[in-house]
Parts: sequence; C-alpha cells; structure tokens
Amino acid sequence: MYEDVQGDFFAAAACTPVPLLIINSMLQIPSSIRAVICDVDGSWSSSLMWYGPQGESLKPFHVRDGHRMVAARRAGLVVGVCSGRESAPLQCRVTDLGLSPLFFGVADKVACLQAWCADSGVSMSQICMVGDDEPDRELIGHVGCFVAPADADPRILRRAHQVSRYSAGQGVVAEVLESWMRQHGHWPPSSTGAVL
Repeated sequence: MYEDVQGDFFAAAACTPVPLLIINSMLQIPSSIRAVICDVDGSWSSSLMWYGPQGESLKPFHVRDGHRMVAARRAGLVVGVCSGRESAPLQCRVTDLGLSPLFFGVADKVACLQAWCADSGVSMSQICMVGDDEPDRELIGHVGCFVAPADADPRILRRAHQVSRYSAGQGVVAEVLESWMRQHGHWPPSSTGAVL
C-alpha cells in the first residue's frame, strides 16, 4: 500500500503546478545602504560577449533594470557601475540612464570603491554590490551587502550575503533596486520618463 500511495503522490506532483518561488521573494537590503554599485558582465548584463571585427559590438540589457535604476536614483539612491571592462554599448547605456559613479577597466575593485568612498562621503558599509565572479570576490568582506546573480560562480554564491532569484542579465539589478525602494516606501515609483 505504501508503494501505491507513494506512486500516486509523485504522479500528482508531476502534473501539479508548483510555484517557482516558495521563500520570500524580496531581497532584504540593509536600511543603511546608500549606493548600489553593479558589475556589468555576468551581473547587470549577460555573461556572454558578442564580438565583431571591431570588438564587442552588442551588449544586452534588461529593460526592467533600466526602469528601476532611474526610479531608484530619483528616490535618492546612488546607482553606479564598477567594471573590469569598457565597451561602446555599455557607454551608451550608462549615458542613457544617467548613472554615476562610473568606473571602467578596474583591476582592483576594492581600492577603486575605497577611493570613491573617501571622496563621496559614502562608506563601504553603505554600498550594496552586485557581482558574480572572481574580480568581485574581495568586495564581499568590505561592502555592507553583496548580491550575486543566481548563476554566479559557485565560490561567489557560497559567500554572497544574498542571492538573486534571477540569472545575469535577467533582472538581477531590478530585483535589488525594487527591494530597496519597497523597503523605503518608494514603490511603485512615479513615471521614470521615456528612457529606460
């Protein structure tokens, strides 16, 4: 009889829709966070690089990330980029969105952000970093919050403070920013304008 019940249970489970997210869907961004700084390749954008004869010719960005970036900036949050690389598509996107600070071609992200903190008045403990791979790893012990995409390097996933339910380029940054805005009473935002 046990086998019959077990068989019926798994047969029913196989055809019963199961919610993809069972735990709390919102990330818990510390209330002290004043800035969200994003790695680009493998975090804000896809891990893939699309190269042509002149180098990287295309880079995909999720429209929801852009919407939340503009809305969060208007709500008073600093939203910037710290990337080991630079590309024309990335320059176009950050210009469209009005992001700042912008750091490209960075070899040492900890030193870069520490220098920015010294000038900006924002402390490392007030930064939420979105990162996915080895160049971001050392930041985990320095920033107030570190969020990794769902498909980040396993070594990063093990150490990250929080893990997004989204993979790279699929709305990771949007989830972080929307979580912050909801926690601070800025959601839903007013219109962000035409550029997203």
